[in-house]
Amino acid sequence: MTAFISAESYTIGWIAALPIERAAATAQLVDRHEPPTDFNQHPSDTNSYTWGCIGKHNIVIASLPAGVYGTTAAATTASNLLASMPAIKIGLLVGIGGGIPRHLDQDVRLGDVVVSQPKETTGGVIQYDLGKAMANNNWRPKGMLNKPPPVLLSALAALQAEHEMTAPKIPSLLEAMWSKMPQMKKPRKKEPGYVHQGCENDRLFSPAYEHIDGHTCNNCHLSEEIIRAKRETTDPEIHYGIIASGNTLVKDASTRDKIAESAGSECLCVEMEAAGLMDHFPCLVIRGICDYADSHKNDQWQRYASATAAAYARELLEYVPATMLENTTRAIDILNSVSRDVKGIQSSVAEVQAGIQTLGKTVLNTHETMVFDRLCVAEGASFDSYAQEHNRYCLPNTRVELLAQIARWTKDPSAEPIFLLMGMAGTGKSTISRTVARSLAESRQLGASFFFKKGESDRGSLSKFFMTIAADLIAKRPSTASHVAAALSADHSITTKNSTEQFQKFLLEPLSKCDMEEGPAVIIVDALDECSQHDIKTFLYLVSRFETELPERVRMFLTSRPEEPFRSQFEVRRKNYRVILHEIPEPVVKHDIDVFLRYELSEIRAEFNSRVPEDRHLTVDWPSQSSFERLVNMAVPLFIVAATICRFVSDKRIGTPRKLLDRMLSRSGDRLPQLETNIPVCLGQPDTGRGFGWPTRRNYPRIPSHCWAYYSSRESFINIFNGGTTGHIQGRH
Repeated sequence: MTAFISAESYTIGWIAALPIERAAATAQLVDRHEPPTDFNQHPSDTNSYTWGCIGKHNIVIASLPAGVYGTTAAATTASNLLASMPAIKIGLLVGIGGGIPRHLDQDVRLGDVVVSQPKETTGGVIQYDLGKAMANNNWRPKGMLNKPPPVLLSALAALQAEHEMTAPKIPSLLEAMWSKMPQMKKPRKKEPGYVHQGCENDRLFSPAYEHIDGHTCNNCHLSEEIIRAKRETTDPEIHYGIIASGNTLVKDASTRDKIAESAGSECLCVEMEAAGLMDHFPCLVIRGICDYADSHKNDQWQRYASATAAAYARELLEYVPATMLENTTRAIDILNSVSRDVKGIQSSVAEVQAGIQTLGKTVLNTHETMVFDRLCVAEGASFDSYAQEHNRYCLPNTRVELLAQIARWTKDPSAEPIFLLMGMAGTGKSTISRTVARSLAESRQLGASFFFKKGESDRGSLSKFFMTIAADLIAKRPSTASHVAAALSADHSITTKNSTEQFQKFLLEPLSKCDMEEGPAVIIVDALDECSQHDIKTFLYLVSRFETELPERVRMFLTSRPEEPFRSQFEVRRKNYRVILHEIPEPVVKHDIDVFLRYELSEIRAEFNSRVPEDRHLTVDWPSQSSFERLVNMAVPLFIVAATICRFVSDKRIGTPRKLLDRMLSRSGDRLPQLETNIPVCLGQPDTGRGFGWPTRRNYPRIPSHCWAYYSSRESFINIFNGGTTGHIQGRH
């Protein structure tokens, strides 16, 4: 160990929450130091420290008190560190975290490293348990946590550039650690070593599938495991994105996925300390992935994940310029400066607010008078409207290949401008459209959306289509606003003119003239077949102009049933970017319906158990595997059949989930026709075969011919479940 070095020479604070994280951090020090003789620990400081260096930087490692976790404890540790060591300038929070699976983007595996990196409106870390509750159980983060200090972001950029040319040093640093400290490589007392635990122990399961009792997943069913591409090596990969932090240990896939959905597509990790530090300690967060934050969580990968995170931190510190760090303001001075600034800002808030209100009123009045007041918008047509908020999105691990294909289309500059998705009623077109729209909105690639709906005048024709698209474009592509305003000012009757004229003024010209530096603009048009027949012909003519007259970065995602005249026009031209849902191989559809049913039935089970005594609870193995397989076979190939099964089983007005499911299976066996052909009745649709847009023999030849014998009979559906449901079904008409 190196002897005396003044406490004032230590400028980097490394915080590790767990003893295994502190051990991994200490193992990466190039040289360990004796505690400085001039170090005076603050009376309130309960931290314990390890001293050392990496390269030219002197580092002090601080850990939380044993058995104490969470954002508050982390903030206390950082405050104590700065109170005792005011010379600290920057920090690292290094340790383990739970990975968020992102199959289409960044494939996070156990042992990989996730690094917090600022993205648009976030500083790299969000606090998932501090936010604003929104409609439909959604959540919006409140405020923004601070970004890492510039000196660390500069080092991060330099290291990322280096990794474009050479491989990361994590594997070699781990080898050096094992050579220097061989005990860390060996398992002991039934605890694994700081080594890779084997690909066979890195298992990701469907979100709805809960862990079978035991310390390992040996008893968990193979059929529930998500198959992922095999990596060429076991070397950890490095991911940069958002880290979600909070005081609750996440070990439930449903909670994990809700956090991920709220935090956005860049969120890759959940943990319990970072949110407590970012506003109290200028630092970067580095997490080794030790589990997937689900019920299958165990400790097997924690030591190895601690080691990979520590190795990455060491490599990063080699890219922190000593001169730049020397010129960096002390962390405690930054915090004091912020406190003074806040007081100064508060004294002038009233004046600023008054000015903003005056300016805001002027801008809003002009904007609304010239644009929104005169644009007649179809209520409920946009994907994020109130009318759409209770509709479904694709569950994780469903429609994987299709969504990946659509994602590639949006990013490929040479791709055709229109992606066409066709499918019979009930195959899930609108669910896919909403999922694509949400994903594009998160990445700011969504231009506008319109969901047609038969029977609603505003959404069943083109009368308000182009004005709705224009209003959506103004909100999502502000550079189009002036061009729409110009069209409204130049022709006061434009809002009542024909579709061709509105297409020209509200879509073609604004998108041709706007600043495309804002990025690609994708327009989602769902269920075109539910538009009036004479307007469909007009729309198809305008689509041909859309393809040839708009900039390359403007795209359209279009869905419809494969009916005339839609089918014949696109069948010839859409080869690489045309997907017919009911022609997707049955095993793929069956897998997706399997995932859907598992998720919905687990939700039904949880809801039922929450309102009945424990002795009436549905067990984790409800329904049985054989019953579940029969449900899947009944539903394939239509998602709407699966949804209707779940709607019936969850209806507490007519029975318990167990009794309703047993009644269904005992009456129907595996006979799909009775259930399938009467779904329009269950959903309150006319029993005509067209009110719900149900397939006919002509346009859905894949349904066996004997199904049609049941089609006109309501009793066939009612008899499946028993006479007790008759009143309920009739009450829906």
